[in-house]
Amino acid sequence: MKMNRLDVRCRPSIKHLGFLITTHGLALFALTRAEHPVWLLTGLTICIGISLVHFARLTLLKHPDSICRLVATQGSWYITFRNGEIREVRLTGDVVVWPTLVAARFKDKRGTYPMVLMPDSVTEFDHRRSRIYFSFYAFDQLLPDDNHHSVP
Repeated sequence: MKMNRLDVRCRPSIKHLGFLITTHGLALFALTRAEHPVWLLTGLTICIGISLVHFARLTLLKHPDSICRLVATQGSWYITFRNGEIREVRLTGDVVVWPTLVAARFKDKRGTYPMVLMPDSVTEFDHRRSRIYFSFYAFDQLLPDDNHHSVP
């Protein structure tokens, strides 16, 4: 039996936010151990801070470009942003399906949109269904130039 539709609504993920904070914290820790000019360390610290704020807003679905819903129907992908805008996109080859997360990247004429589905950002049923959909059916819909993916 082939799944012909996927409809996933996302919530903020505390696990993803914890991962982002840990990663950015380790980057700041590495900077404290580096012997570089103060102006370079200050600039890198500011960049790390901006990165953390930006990705934290995306993860907590506070940014207007946060993806709140993903719909896949036979060969078509639609993402809904927090601001209510719906865009038809295509799946690129950058897809990771693990038991603890599903990460995919979507593209349209306006840009690229990454999406990470963590177990605490969707229902258990939707997480399992999205893992199955991406593992078995999504790669059939990739264009020929998008042939790299990771499924352990």
